[in-house]
Order: sequence, then C-alpha cells, then structure tokens
Amino acid sequence: MADKEQRRADRDRLRARPPDAGVIVVRHLATGRIAVVVVANLAAARNRFDFAIATCSGSALPDLRLAADVRDHGWEGVELEVLEEVPVEPGMTAADLRSDLSVLADLWRERLTPGT
Repeated sequence: MADKEQRRADRDRLRARPPDAGVIVVRHLATGRIAVVVVANLAAARNRFDFAIATCSGSALPDLRLAADVRDHGWEGVELEVLEEVPVEPGMTAADLRSDLSVLADLWRERLTPGT
C-alpha cells in the first residue's frame, strides 16, 4: 500500500513541476538550412520532432520552413539539437520566460549564422 502511495506522490510532484523551456536548432544537413526555435516545453518539442520523423510529416516539424527541404531532399539529414535549456522557476512569469528565450534565440542565431 505504501508503494502505491509513494508512486502517486511522485507522479503528482512531477506533474506540478513546470516543464523546462529552451532553444533548439533543427538542421537539414543536405541543404545546410537551420531553424533556431524557441520552445516552451523541450520534452514536447522532442516528442513532436520524433513523431515528424516517424511519420515523415513535414507539418509536424518545429519550423515549417524546413518542410520544403524535407520534401525535396528527404528525412535522412534532419536533426534536432537542444542549444539552451531554461528551467522554469516557480515565480517566473510567462513574459519573463518569453523575454529570456527571445534573447537566447537571438544570440544563438548570431552564433550559428555568421555574416548575416
């Protein structure tokens, strides 16, 4: 009985914790195109990306600009990388999180696309 209660308490604790947000990059290696994307839930973004790969669904990619590359050049060279992970703190507002993520995404875009 105690084991069941412990599992329930662990599950409730995990559900109460907000998911980590972050900045990801989706690359199509054949074309060299990248998309730096801000996501509010890294785990959900990874699951959606895995679903896109498994079903060959370009519309499920985190950034639809890569859908044409996938359609023309295939799925073999598509990858997702987490660039920055931002833990969501209990007092953090949605506006604060968006602002932090926006700044991080801009810095990563500058770093990954030199000369633009």
